[in-house]
Amino acid sequence: MSAIVLEIVHYTLPSLVVFFTIYFLMNRQFKQQMYTQQMRYGSKRREKNDAVKLQAYERLILFCERIDPQNLFLRLNTGEMSAQEMQQAMLVAINQEFTHNYTQQLYVSAKLWKIIILAKDQAMGIINETGNHLQPGDAAVRLLQLLGMVKVDLSMDPLEQAKTAIKEEADLLLA
Repeated sequence: MSAIVLEIVHYTLPSLVVFFTIYFLMNRQFKQQMYTQQMRYGSKRREKNDAVKLQAYERLILFCERIDPQNLFLRLNTGEMSAQEMQQAMLVAINQEFTHNYTQQLYVSAKLWKIIILAKDQAMGIINETGNHLQPGDAAVRLLQLLGMVKVDLSMDPLEQAKTAIKEEADLLLA
């Protein structure tokens, strides 16, 4: 009986050694392949995320340009509007632009989004404050003139500050 057991062990032991050697080698190879695939997938995902974030920064720069009071005036002026009508049209346009770009907050930092909101609010505040100095019946051009004077008096344009913050955050992404 012990001779039979010894004979079975004699034949199965080398087979088990070969089996476990192959098993461990294959397992290690499989894990290495999985790691390589995860690294490739992560790299591709990061590239896609970076591209989406860059598009968000581009859109927010464009947003700042589009809500600049002087650009708004050029885009909205029909030549027949009063200053008060132009003021209201500018405020509506800023709100529409903001609503259109609202989802961009998903792709930028919370700090940058607060800067964007602050810049929008300040642009609207400048338009409203300037509108308070107008006389009923003033032409829309008068609003543009007053806005130009206010912009000159500002130590730092809020929209320029916002664009600078956008560029700085985009630079961090690209670094």
